[in-house]
Formats: sequence, structure tokens, C-alpha cells
Amino acid sequence: MSKSVLSLSVENMAKKKVEKLLALAKGKKHALIMPHDYADPDAIGAALGLKTLLAKKLGIDATVSFNGVVGRQENCMLCEYLGLQVFPADGLDYDSYDLIAIVDCQPGTGNNSLPEERQADIVVDHHPVEGDLEGVKFVDVRLDYGSSSTILTEYLLDAGVSISTELATALLYGIKTDAMNFTRKTKESDIRMYLALFNLIDNDALSRIESAGLPREYFQVLRNAVEDAGTYDDVLVSDLGELDNPGMIGELADLFLRAEGSGTVLCFGVYDGKLMISIRSLDPKVHAGRIIRYAVGRRGTAGGHATMAGGQIPLLKDTKKEEEEHRKAVLDRVFSKLSIEGKRKKKITKCT
Repeated sequence: MSKSVLSLSVENMAKKKVEKLLALAKGKKHALIMPHDYADPDAIGAALGLKTLLAKKLGIDATVSFNGVVGRQENCMLCEYLGLQVFPADGLDYDSYDLIAIVDCQPGTGNNSLPEERQADIVVDHHPVEGDLEGVKFVDVRLDYGSSSTILTEYLLDAGVSISTELATALLYGIKTDAMNFTRKTKESDIRMYLALFNLIDNDALSRIESAGLPREYFQVLRNAVEDAGTYDDVLVSDLGELDNPGMIGELADLFLRAEGSGTVLCFGVYDGKLMISIRSLDPKVHAGRIIRYAVGRRGTAGGHATMAGGQIPLLKDTKKEEEEHRKAVLDRVFSKLSIEGKRKKKITKCT
């Protein structure tokens, strides 16, 4: 089969997907769209993409809802630019929705706030299948895609929906960030959708989002993280301590991955009564997602990609001893997977 014929076949399959989704949603009045908690740009872009699709094609009103805060300054600036109104999941009346969609995550994985007794109708995601998809009427999980925003952009284009400047900016930023500026393994579809959106975006707004100002508290957390950071072979570990902004954990994990000699990074922090964990790796064979799920186990919830992942463990006793026990258990399990035994922590620098 030639490349052009194969490409046409893939496009036809994509069109059938969006047609199936719209057929399922037809006649519904009020949809609930839930990305994962502490939503990132890809989750936000995908949620708004689906909201637009349902509104433009079927006249369905949709509510976007998740728990947790939007942490990183860039993501806060994105939400401000979009004028995004998000309803906390804890306060929802689920009986008022006749359609429930989960985007950029899956039911039953612990990283979204859909109650166990509620059934999702739609799941669109690009992460490994680990959730409970039984009974879900429409499932589109594409493991070979770099972002959920890519999938929703395809839906919008295949359905002939006009994409506004604001939505295009959100979708493109979602693709760009989840692909880590295309330094992560990406597919032709991600690049094609990125290019399709490129001429529609607000470049000035995107520049402001990507260069969002940082509060002074950011630099104190950074100082503390650097002071604590140390390596075990090529694994860099840092404890950020108590945080006002959970987005700092993943942000500094990304930064530490640039430190010479570090191939894998593990960052901890405490936020809102939970031990938060981020793991990053330059080597996809490490598979950060599998490692963090094994490391956290039944203590909490975790998930992610081959090169980036995260997890959280509730601190039920809210004591330093409990925090240390969980942190040690996670470290021991990560080290066992990476075959690091009997190594002493080497500080990356000396700060005064």
C-alpha cells in the first residue's frame, strides 16, 4: 500500500471516529467534560476542543470541570487569555448532565474526579490504557499520538468546524507542551495538526503565555530545590518541601533534567495534604509512567508517559514521619527498578 493511500485510509478512519462521537451525542442537552485534575495545557486544549465541537455541531451546552489548581504560571496565563471558567468537580450536580466525557485521562485511574458510581460516555486520550473503560460507549485512545489536543484538532477539522483564534492557540500550545517542543517522540499527525493550527493562532498571546512572569516565591522554592538536589549515579532527586503551587514540582523536574549527568529526575513536594511526585527521563526505555505506578502502588495514584509522569499520595496523618515513610518507599521502589543499590547522594552544588 502506498503512503498516500495509507494516509487517506487513516483520514477516513478519523472521520468515522468523529461521526460516531457526534452520533452518540446527538439529542443530548448538557455535557460534562472532565480533563485530569491539575489540568495542563493539553488537557485544557482538548477539553475546549470537545466543548466547541459539541456546541458548533449539535448545539450542546458543556461544562468543563476538574479538581485541583492550574499551577504553572504559563498555564495560569493561558486560562486568563482564554477567559476559561472551570467548575470544581466537588460541587457538581451530576444528575444535571446527560453526557459525560473524559479527556486526556481515563476513568478509574485516580487522576480525575469522576465518581466511581458515575459512568463516562466518552473517553478521548493518548495515554496507556489503564483505566476502567468497560461500559464506555465511545473510546478513542491513541497511544501513538503525542497529545490529546492533536486528536481534538483532527475532530474539529474532520467535522468542518471553524476554529477560533483563541481555541487554535490553546490547541497548538497543548500539542507543543505535551511534545516538549517536539523533543519527545511525536508522530506525523502531531506535526500536521500543529501546522494546520499555526496560521490561526494569536502569536502575541502565545509569546505572553510562554514568557509569563514568575513570582518571587518561585525563586525561593528553586533555591531550596537546588540546595536539596543530589544524584545517585545518573538519577537526580530533589525534595521541594511544602508548596503553594503544585506546578513547581513538574516544572523543576523538567529543569533538573538539563543538569549535566542526570538521565532521570525524581522530584517530591507536599501540597494540599498530599505528597506529590514528578519523574522525568531522557531514556524512553526507563518508562517513567510504569516506574511511578509501581513506586506509588496502592499508596496513591500515578500515571504518565515513557519520559514524564507523576503521582500523588494522600498524607492521612499529616505528619513528617508519614511523609518520610512514603518518600522512602517511593525512592526504594524507583531505585530497585533502576538497579541503584547502596549509592550515596552526591549534592549537585553547595549553596549558602
